[in-house]
Amino acid sequence: MAISSDGRTPATRSHDRTARSWDITTPRRPRELATLTGRGNHVNTVAFAPGGTVLATGGWDRTKQLWNASDPRHPNRLDTSSALRGGQRRRLQPGRRHPGHHGIRW
Repeated sequence: MAISSDGRTPATRSHDRTARSWDITTPRRPRELATLTGRGNHVNTVAFAPGGTVLATGGWDRTKQLWNASDPRHPNRLDTSSALRGGQRRRLQPGRRHPGHHGIRW
């Protein structure tokens, strides 16, 4: 799970090849905002970039997808080459949280 920098939008990962963003305005009743699809296998990590407008998802195949999350209800997948201009590429690196899981860190 990852939480946007403003603390209002968490994102979760799933083995059903999706990630989801949530509204937690009412913590006891979280509401799904969007389902991010398009991965070829399990999503094993999610991470927000500093600022909270870009969400990265990573899969077991060690690929990453970037999403414009500025509107959490309607995230859209970004073209990685244009999303990582100006040195951003160096900030998105694979990380390890625990054995067997490949995380993402900015």
